[in-house]
Amino acid sequence: MRLGIIGHSLIDLRQKLFCDELRRQGIDVLEIYPAVWYKQKRDGGFHIGGGMNIRDYCFMEDAFLAIKKFKPDIIYSMSEMWQYQSVVSYRWAKELNVPLVYFVWENIRPVQVPSDVAIIAGNSEAAAIHHTDYILPQVGIDPYLFNFIPGIEKEYDFVFMGRNAPEKGVEYIREVLKELNVKMLWRQQFLEYTQIPIFLNRARCQICYSQDTRFWKEQAGSYSNVEALFCGLSVITSDSAAIVEWLKGCPGVIFVPQKDVDALRDAMKDGGKLAPPEAREWVIKRYSNKVVAGKLIKILEEVIR
Repeated sequence: MRLGIIGHSLIDLRQKLFCDELRRQGIDVLEIYPAVWYKQKRDGGFHIGGGMNIRDYCFMEDAFLAIKKFKPDIIYSMSEMWQYQSVVSYRWAKELNVPLVYFVWENIRPVQVPSDVAIIAGNSEAAAIHHTDYILPQVGIDPYLFNFIPGIEKEYDFVFMGRNAPEKGVEYIREVLKELNVKMLWRQQFLEYTQIPIFLNRARCQICYSQDTRFWKEQAGSYSNVEALFCGLSVITSDSAAIVEWLKGCPGVIFVPQKDVDALRDAMKDGGKLAPPEAREWVIKRYSNKVVAGKLIKILEEVIR
């Protein structure tokens, strides 16, 4: 299969490692992604400028020539539906007469998707409102990169890897920390993806206390949760939407009701603990790149047929 993938997140190493796994499983992949995102750069793929000026339209036309030369059997758009890349991917698929697949996270209100394209949803709520049977994470996790690293001292009870935003429950975590004698490691700045496992391995437990808002609720199990479990950490997290869907039944995961300081305090009061060994096995069987890539290939083959 020759697969053309378009999306702004493909510049990130997490997505790159996933595309590499697709290639290991026999898929010929052409990636189309921005030249710069969060000041990151990487080689490979076909770069697209961000924004909507005339220069960037020219980039998109050059990208079309590249994908036309590539002759894909199918196009997979990972971009948000409101982005220009998603719009042009529909035109590309029509002009090349190949099937098109869109990925959607949105689990509160449906986004407009043409009726003649297939949809892969990142969670069951998104699948329900977009009327698709295909439910799959956008990408998986590399178990070789995210692993327990011997020799790194577990100097912190807890680690927080999310962004400093109200919907990530930071105010509740800080409120609890005022009362507990525990050591907390906060991500203070942007980390290169390869540095995240080292950062995680300095703690015993990851906290991700996401809170639903009017316009947003968790659309995945929180990749930071899954990556922490790959590294052997336990996880204290909320019951926000897809987190429960992704991680229900996983050893080493404690779900805390949202906006409940007392429940969060109870979960944190004994300090951070490492997850049992079976926790890593549990997430590898569901969220490793090998597993997710294999499921994606089956979906794409079905769409092509």
